[in-house]
Amino acid sequence: MRDPVTGWLALTCIMALCRVAGGGELVVPVPVQVEMLSKLAGFDRSFRERAGSEARVLVVETPASGDSHRAAQQIRSAFIQQPKLAGVPVSLSMLSYTGPAALAGACAEHKANVVYLAPGFDEQDVRAIAKALVGVTVLTASAAASDVAAGAVVGFDLVEGKPKILVNLPQAQKQGVAFAATLLSLARVLQ
Repeated sequence: MRDPVTGWLALTCIMALCRVAGGGELVVPVPVQVEMLSKLAGFDRSFRERAGSEARVLVVETPASGDSHRAAQQIRSAFIQQPKLAGVPVSLSMLSYTGPAALAGACAEHKANVVYLAPGFDEQDVRAIAKALVGVTVLTASAAASDVAAGAVVGFDLVEGKPKILVNLPQAQKQGVAFAATLLSLARVLQ
């Protein structure tokens, strides 16, 4: 069983590292996001049970955006460098977004544990994705803070040069994701 103090210390160290790595950038660098996601998945009370022997991650990009595609490839590369989430080996699939129903279907088909939204989704898309994933036990993650307010379960932001984990608690509950209080005390929680 994981020692909660060790996990908390590791997450705190990663957040401190992010402050150095991020500098004055507006978003947390992708490799740091993936490292933080790896730690934060361990604070989802049933993540390891849902994942079993393989954490299945869908990286979703918007088809009309070259920036989204490039970011999705950076996310893919970061997962190759960080091949585990909460200590569970990652199986990675790339997906071009065609709509919320198709994404929900892909989650079922791939038995996804995590959906990582590459940058480029507008608020309307994220809201539609959140609605389509109600009742689907999957952790949605995004680099954009606005995506969390629109319905992604978690995201990352830099606030005054310091990393911040954002959690959309109502959406987490709708998607069957239950975070430990330790994580919630470190995050900015949206009610």
